[in-house]
Amino acid sequence: MTGRIQLIEKQLLAIGDAEFQLVCDTYLRLREKEISSFNKTGTTYSKKKTRKGTPDSFFRLKNGDLVFAEHTTQSENLIKKIKNDIDSCLDSKKVKIPLEEIKKVIICFNSPKLKLEDEREIQLYAKNKGIPLLELIGLELLAIDIDLSFPIIAKSYLGLPFDTGLILPIRDFIQEYNTIILNCQSQFVI
Repeated sequence: MTGRIQLIEKQLLAIGDAEFQLVCDTYLRLREKEISSFNKTGTTYSKKKTRKGTPDSFFRLKNGDLVFAEHTTQSENLIKKIKNDIDSCLDSKKVKIPLEEIKKVIICFNSPKLKLEDEREIQLYAKNKGIPLLELIGLELLAIDIDLSFPIIAKSYLGLPFDTGLILPIRDFIQEYNTIILNCQSQFVI
């Protein structure tokens, strides 16, 4: 593990609920290539504040599949919290849609590692509840993915500079390049 990944993990542990939810929503939006719509029901617009909502966010893939995402910074009783999030996603009174439309549930958490038996217990719980696919994205996976694939998240939300600036997604490179050019031009305006 590189020092940068450890630094990203440390920053993820230090941020609050609203910031973590924003990081996770951005991560999912960048990671999922086939999204046709994305909705953040658990955040308050223009404020760093969460609000009650189930799920915290949801999106539709271009093939029509509906994906629910829940995010938590809770570390105490994590297994119970994840099971409660699963139950909330399957509460037809809360989500107000036919449950068979939900094709996948993603749980993002910034708590330390799950033990193998805990991960298995959660997966079996979800399967017994009828969830076709459950994805658990913990602190380590999130930090590694941010470092390797989405360094713009580390810069924008965690305050960490790019390592070298040489390896960036094309869109981010263009944005950084344009910012540098504009800054240079403004220094030479007479």
